[in-house]
Amino acid sequence: MGWAAAVRAAGLAPRPSRRSYTRQWDSSACWTALEGLVDECGHVPSVQEYDRLARGRDDLPSLSTVRNRVGGWAVVRIRLATRLAGA
Repeated sequence: MGWAAAVRAAGLAPRPSRRSYTRQWDSSACWTALEGLVDECGHVPSVQEYDRLARGRDDLPSLSTVRNRVGGWAVVRIRLATRLAGA
C-alpha cells in the first residue's frame, strides 16, 4: 500500500517527495564492483571478509544488496573464481 496511499486513505494529502531515488546497484554494477575487488585483493574473499570490506565503502554494494541482485555467495564465489582462474 505504501505511506502516501495510507495518508490519502485517511483523507489527507501526502507531502510531495523532496528527493528522487536512483538504484545505484543493479546486477551489472554489482559484478563490476565484485570483479574490481578481486583484482584489488588478488583472491576471492569469503562472505565474512567481503562483509567487513564492504562496510563503509561507497564503491562496494552491501552484502545484502549483492545477495538480492546476483544471488547467494556460492554463486558469487564460483563466478569470481572462474574469472580469476582465467586472468
